[in-house]
Amino acid sequence: MPAQNRSASVHPLAGQKVEVARIVDVAPGLRRITLTGEQVGPFVEHTVPASPPPSRDRDRFHDSDRLREQGRRSGTRRHSPATPVTPPVAHRHPHWKRTMITRTSRTRHVLAAAIAGALLLTACGNNSDSTRENASPVSSNAAFPATVEGLYGGVTVQELPERVVALNSQFGEMLEALGIQPVAVATSSQQIEASMPWLVDVFETVDESLYENRETNLEKVASYTPDLITGIGLFQLPQETYEQAQDIAPTFPGLAQGAPNPPWQETLRALATLTGTDAEPAITEVEMACDEARRSIPQWQGRTYQFVGTLDEHFQWGNGTVLECFGLVPADNQNNDNDGSGPSYENLDQLSADFLIIWDAVDRQGQVTSDPRYASLPSVVNGAIVWEPPSSPLARAANSVGGPRTFDFLVEQLLPVLESATPAP
Repeated sequence: MPAQNRSASVHPLAGQKVEVARIVDVAPGLRRITLTGEQVGPFVEHTVPASPPPSRDRDRFHDSDRLREQGRRSGTRRHSPATPVTPPVAHRHPHWKRTMITRTSRTRHVLAAAIAGALLLTACGNNSDSTRENASPVSSNAAFPATVEGLYGGVTVQELPERVVALNSQFGEMLEALGIQPVAVATSSQQIEASMPWLVDVFETVDESLYENRETNLEKVASYTPDLITGIGLFQLPQETYEQAQDIAPTFPGLAQGAPNPPWQETLRALATLTGTDAEPAITEVEMACDEARRSIPQWQGRTYQFVGTLDEHFQWGNGTVLECFGLVPADNQNNDNDGSGPSYENLDQLSADFLIIWDAVDRQGQVTSDPRYASLPSVVNGAIVWEPPSSPLARAANSVGGPRTFDFLVEQLLPVLESATPAP
């Protein structure tokens, strides 16, 4: 590994019992090692420098079909956090700034560098051209043929797939979290920059022509000669398209369980089965990030949330289950099923949760905030209401979880809001 000039902190040697949860090559000659174990927390607490790391450059809200049309793990972008809106003000989309990694992954990265030097030295001499071989070894439990139950029935892969196409960015992120670089992802660099900033510079090949005019372009998909097709397009892959895609390669359109918003962990596990990889390290990484976030906001544990979007005639419930990462619980009337229901504007007082996110898809902020009842909503009183614009990355992230990257973004956006607010007794 070439020598580099950099500041260094020296700490006394300390033996700690840890487990290697994940190994990912993030760049040529640089390997990220995620460690877990009961002694990880105390070690990090005493050894992580206070100064931040040096700066480095580094779909879909599921209701969008009804509300509004809308790998490499080479780094993460830090963004301006979501801002709670108490007075009626115009929401401005922030300018996203690039830095190296988030607080959640930074502590584990420093820990890995401190006590896993031997593994890092090994990484210096291993510069394979294969992203898959570098990023994630095949799971020891991999077995082929592999079958999972998908949205339209069983999906079987006869042998380890080497060329995987993702029909949307969420599945592309899931593949990357498993250590697989898709041969193509149905999105564009412009769309990622505008509405999925946590995925900037993650995919080697993006191709928006894979999904255009609200249809999957199967001819274009076939041009990548995939041996596995994954993803759902904008909202849900039509069965006719699925059956045609099966003529190209085995196609996994997501799970039937909880569709159109199945638990992301279960989707990731199904993808891991089909690709001979292991989903648990990525799931564990998210659990650790959520645990860390919850510890910093004890005042919010067990308090209620609601997540809605605006339609012309009424609010519509969005899937807010990601907010449970912060220890919040759904309000009694919060509906995470994406069935199109929601309270009318006349029933504004039904938005009674302690914490409220409103995705203003059709520009109703002025109408809502001018209602005399608005100022009395618990979330407004708490300073814990977040208005998001139509092109909101936050809304997309909340309903398009692909793995640790999405949660890094959500924590960056929402944790400062919750840390600065205290719910009423």
